[in-house]
Formats: sequence, structure tokens, C-alpha cells
Amino acid sequence: MVCAPLLAAAVVAAVAVACSPGYGAYAAAEQEAAGAGGSDLRLRQPPITRGLSFDFYKRSCPRAESIVRDFVRDAVRKDVGLAAGLLRLHFHDCFVQSYHSPDLDATDLVALSGAHTVGLGHCASFEGRLFPRPDPTMSPDFLGRLRRTCPAKGTDARTVLDVRTPDVFDNKYYVNLVNREGLLVSDQDLFTNDATRPIVERFARSQRYFFHQFGVSMVKMGQIRVLTGGQGQVRRNCSARNPGTTDDGLEWSSLVQTVVDAAAESYSTS
Repeated sequence: MVCAPLLAAAVVAAVAVACSPGYGAYAAAEQEAAGAGGSDLRLRQPPITRGLSFDFYKRSCPRAESIVRDFVRDAVRKDVGLAAGLLRLHFHDCFVQSYHSPDLDATDLVALSGAHTVGLGHCASFEGRLFPRPDPTMSPDFLGRLRRTCPAKGTDARTVLDVRTPDVFDNKYYVNLVNREGLLVSDQDLFTNDATRPIVERFARSQRYFFHQFGVSMVKMGQIRVLTGGQGQVRRNCSARNPGTTDDGLEWSSLVQTVVDAAAESYSTS
């Protein structure tokens, strides 16, 4: 089975995005992507790791994914913040332990960063862009907005990750980056970096392209170092690892920076 298959179903329901559109939609999106030039931006169908299956529950519980999807859809309608939480949980369960995985490329990382189209950020996560000097990559209007929310270092407040449509899963995260309104350094760096800027611009122009690539990249991420048999753990408390286990504590922003740096090096030597 793909990493956390029921969690993946829950994530799909939470963001209301079909991770695997029909062939016609795929072909149309691929044609649109190819039309802009650049083979690195073409959509790819991810290969499935040996031993995994999309229909793992077909016999034992054929409605498993639809049950989870319906439940989560209803829950998110009542509390939209659950969508961001489920996305974060999927990232941590499937990816953080595989920091140096070669399975994801720059396009995948830019697409997965689009999860920041929903959710909140604490002042502490971006106050370095405000004090003592403002980050020059930030638009003046956006800077003013953030300083009103976080007027001094150490302010205990939060703000939305996506200033345009904070509660909607769409491609506006990339529109924000193009307009120098990315909240985190790791967000805005995707646009300031020459190697990843074309990917950001394409996602900003085409929501359909982003939706498809996000689904492809989520499937790829869900296959990284899959634990089988007696490996792994069933958590006694969903919000914490079981006693005696460790967490490497790696941050998504560090991963993004590493991949962006590698892409930039490749770009400069090509």
C-alpha cells in the first residue's frame, strides 16, 4: 500500500483535489505544460513502487477510502483548519524521515510547497524578514501588513500563509510569490531562485497544471521508504510518536532550500 493510504484519502478530501484526474484531463494538462517549453516542466505519471497498490483495501474493505473521504470532507466543512493539519501530518509521516531522498526533484518540491495555500504561520517563523531590516524581496504593502500583525520581535500572533484565498486550496500561493508576497523565506526563495522561478510562474498561470502536479508529487512522496511488515508503529496518540522512538526534527523549509540550491547549481552549469 502507498504510505498512509487512508491518510492520503483524507488529504485528498480535505483539499478537494483529485490526485489522479482522468486521462483526458491529464493529456490536456500535459499539452498545456509542453506548450510553454521546457521538458523539466512536463507532467509525469509517477511509477508505483514494487509491492505497493492503489487498491490495497479492495477486498478487505472496498469502501475504506470513500468512508474516510466522506468523513473528512464533512469535518473540514465544519473546521477548514483541519485541511492544513492533515497536509502537514502527511508530510511528516511520509517525508521528513527521508530528507536525502533522490525520489523528488525541484518540480515536486515546488508543487508540494503549494500546500502553503492553506494554513497559518507564527510570527516567529518569519520575523527575521521584518527585523531589524526588512527583507528586500518582500513587497512594501505586504511588509506593512505583516508589521501590523507582528509589530515587534517575539510577538505571539499568527497570520495566513496565503493572503489572497487563505481557506481555499488553489494556485494563489504561487501568485503571491510572483507578487513578492510569500510569507516564509523558503516560500519566496522559490521565486527569487532562477532555477525554480519558471516552475512557480507556470503554477501561477495554470491552476489545472498545479493541481495535477501536486497529486503526482503527493503520490511520489507517499512512496518514499515505505515501512512494511513489522516495521513502523501504530501511534497510541495520533499527535505524538510512541515513547522510545525518535524524531529527526527536520524542517520542510530546510528540505526545500537544499533542493532549490541543487537546482540552482544544475541551472548555472547547464
